[in-house]
Amino acid sequence: MNHEDEELLLRCTKCEDQLAQQMLYSRYAKLLVFEASRIIGDEEDAKDIVHDFFVDFFAKKHYQRIRANVGGYLYKSVRYSAMMIAKRKKYREKSLEHYTYFKETVTCLVPGEAREIRTAFYNALDGMPKQPARALQLYVEDDMRRKEVAMEMGLSDNTVKTHLAVAMKSLRKKMQELR
Repeated sequence: MNHEDEELLLRCTKCEDQLAQQMLYSRYAKLLVFEASRIIGDEEDAKDIVHDFFVDFFAKKHYQRIRANVGGYLYKSVRYSAMMIAKRKKYREKSLEHYTYFKETVTCLVPGEAREIRTAFYNALDGMPKQPARALQLYVEDDMRRKEVAMEMGLSDNTVKTHLAVAMKSLRKKMQELR
């Protein structure tokens, strides 16, 4: 497709011509699926990424912002979406790894060690400032999300985030001393 054809296709797409939108999808979908597949390593997920991108692209009329080089815009946008999904997937896998490790560690405790850890946890809470200790207690014991803790305590989410960071740092230090 030469430059003039691409510009005409973009102009027709901006006029919300259904045929032009279908042609735009047909023209670039395979190339975009290939690129997304290369990044995330799964062709079916790549097809979903491209399809979701085009649905959003047409529904939110992102094509109105494009001045030139529609192919470059589509390529970079799908590439970014694929990289973000790959990043989230990697994060989930890492979290699952940590969870599995933690679960195995906790289940391999020596009898009576859990009570010792619980006692150390409460001792650490007693040695902390009141607000961070309360935030950590709600977060860990009551299994609340950070936003729920913020609402319960009447604080902002960022304040609770800071309190949790302070509490976790203190808790890590106390637990390290236990070992």
